[in-house]
Amino acid sequence: MSSLHIFYISFFSCALLLHTAFTYNINSSLEYCDYLNKRVFKQRCIGLYTATMLAKYMDGKMRHLNQFAIYAAEDDPGIYFLALRKSVMHFCHRLQWKNNTEFECLDREKPERILLLKAEIHCFKFPLDYCIDLVQLCEVENHRKPVFPEIKENAILYAMRSILAEAGAAFIQPFTKLQLFGILAFVNCAHKLLENI
Repeated sequence: MSSLHIFYISFFSCALLLHTAFTYNINSSLEYCDYLNKRVFKQRCIGLYTATMLAKYMDGKMRHLNQFAIYAAEDDPGIYFLALRKSVMHFCHRLQWKNNTEFECLDREKPERILLLKAEIHCFKFPLDYCIDLVQLCEVENHRKPVFPEIKENAILYAMRSILAEAGAAFIQPFTKLQLFGILAFVNCAHKLLENI
């Protein structure tokens, strides 16, 4: 076996070890999220976060032109789910919340699991002006007549990292700079040791 093969094996082994060593992280206010249970949400639209929204609400987790998706419950149009920041969820037109970090995409006959590797979810049992404005912005951006949504309950999800579990591609998770530096340092040391053998 050549040193190049050993180099690649150690690199991917180290990357897999680092990937599994870091637990999934979700910060949330789940005590109010009971209305999400077993409910199917249908995507209404996808929009881009504007500078006006940024100035009005000063949401530190959002940036100008970040993508967001609006979902409404199929059985109750007064319940909204907003998926802020681009993630694989936005490719899903019908989804269902399973637990803290897991959703199911119901677009196909067999549901596809979506795992959130880093996220925050906040549930509110009253309408937020922020959600109303985002729904109206999304409607306008998709060339629809803006409507004033009658929101009863709404949930906001900030998806920082996500993967399709069915893809089996653990390396899709974006590593932090520190994790990448650690991987490269380990691989470099392993490569130097192999050269001396």
